[in-house]
Amino acid sequence: MVTMVLIGYAALSVAVFFFALMWVWGEQDNVKKATELDEIGIEVQAYLTYLEPIRDTTTARVVYTFRGPNGEEGRHQTGVSISPVHVVGNTYPLVHHPRLLNRLQMGTKKTVRKVRQDREAELKSAKRLALTSFVVCALAVGGLALSP
Repeated sequence: MVTMVLIGYAALSVAVFFFALMWVWGEQDNVKKATELDEIGIEVQAYLTYLEPIRDTTTARVVYTFRGPNGEEGRHQTGVSISPVHVVGNTYPLVHHPRLLNRLQMGTKKTVRKVRQDREAELKSAKRLALTSFVVCALAVGGLALSP
């Protein structure tokens, strides 16, 4: 019976370990992008140029336009909840990468900093899960090796 429990712990912890590794891999990329935006991002005012409610939902498809550092026009299309806050022609803060206009975050630099902190916390959680599952697997394998 003990052997079956240890095998179960080992198998489950291996699965969780690989899940955590994938999570770490994805979050490292997100942290890198958020860090770049926080450090070199340019805050501009984007104009809401298009708003179309999506049928049978409480969301709308919106398009924001803004000017890049060299005068080129950037566009950002996303979905938002329908509210009186979104009005065509109004301006909204947006932070974008100086060279990659498609890498952006709606909001101010303060918002970007908050997103970066959240991403770093997610990465820390993913690493903690990977370490914990590795230790559980090692203990289970050690228990299997010592069991009669």
